[in-house]
Amino acid sequence: MGWIKRSWLLLILIIVFLFLQYKLWLSGDGMKHIHVLKKELNTKQEGLTAAKQRNQQLFEQVKHIKNSSEEIEAHARYDLGMIKSGEEYLQVVTPNQQEKKS
Repeated sequence: MGWIKRSWLLLILIIVFLFLQYKLWLSGDGMKHIHVLKKELNTKQEGLTAAKQRNQQLFEQVKHIKNSSEEIEAHARYDLGMIKSGEEYLQVVTPNQQEKKS
């Protein structure tokens, strides 16, 4: 009689073990989901690395602009349209620009 109880207990334990293995390997919340999450993580890490590199380049540009009076002057001239005292500003209008304005 004792071996029958042990057999049933062993059978129940095997069924529970198989069920847990199924959940681990074959269900949507198991290893498949972990694999998908790892792919997403790798993609995001690559994007983060690219963003860090771009931020570093921008930081270097800002540092260069802050420390260079020629860069400051160039940005003031081209971006803001500023001129030095004693200079004259001339704007050349091409025919294509006149057609777009009218």
